[in-house]
Amino acid sequence: SQSSPADGEQADDSLYPIEASSNAFGTANGARLDSWWSSAAGRNGTYTFYSGKYLNYLNGGGTITRTRLEIVQDVTVATLNRLSNVNVGLTIFNNNQGGRVLIPMTPIETIRTTMQSTVNGLSADGFTPLSETMFEVYNYWAGLNPRYLNSAATTRVDGTGAFITPLGAESCAKNYNLLLTDGEPTSDIDVNTVVPGLTGFVGTDLSSPNQCSNNSTGGESGRCLDDITKYMFTHDLLSSSSIQDTVTTYTVGFGEDVAGSTTLAAAAEAGGGRPYEASDTATLTNVF
Repeated sequence: SQSSPADGEQADDSLYPIEASSNAFGTANGARLDSWWSSAAGRNGTYTFYSGKYLNYLNGGGTITRTRLEIVQDVTVATLNRLSNVNVGLTIFNNNQGGRVLIPMTPIETIRTTMQSTVNGLSADGFTPLSETMFEVYNYWAGLNPRYLNSAATTRVDGTGAFITPLGAESCAKNYNLLLTDGEPTSDIDVNTVVPGLTGFVGTDLSSPNQCSNNSTGGESGRCLDDITKYMFTHDLLSSSSIQDTVTTYTVGFGEDVAGSTTLAAAAEAGGGRPYEASDTATLTNVF
């Protein structure tokens, strides 16, 4: 590295690094410099060299402030670039109630560019109806009728009918949900009486197995989230297949509003997966 003159000073090209406890630069000649590097201290020492740009970064503050959505978009696009031999789809929250399937499960090699441009075009507004959206994801996996509006025509029979299930009739593929949110459930009560009516339903609270557990920190909002993920993990979602078609759910809480979220932890654990947390670009990249 090279020393820089203080403001108003001229650089002195006659200065060289020398052995000293103070005044790290001096007017030592080449002989003295060579003798020091050939000494025991010079030969056996450990040295760390830094570029000028790195030192500027360390001392000038390298933090870049970005919105959470911008971070999610950048990390998701980068992650999609690294994927191969998997099918991916995309579901997002509606502005007021439920969620919608924007992109059906499709081989990554076919849908990569479309998925990336769709992610980059998302905006952050509305509520976070986690259980309602997860219930619509269940409907999609099971090939049932949508409960909410605006799912893409490509996800539905003849563009307007029931969902086209991505589960293959005799496929051994493993199936996953990855639920990413920066907020606890809000405006999220529409399926509270619907989920317990699913065939063979047993809630996560075994003391009251015929109703949703209410493990949500949002009160009534989101109370069925972990019960839905449990149902998808423990029930065959495609009865016409001889293979047990189940779905495992992972959750990612992004940001301080969902740090330590028991709602997301319960949903992931009941769904056979794990809860993760992220707070910035580096941690979200690692989680993905």
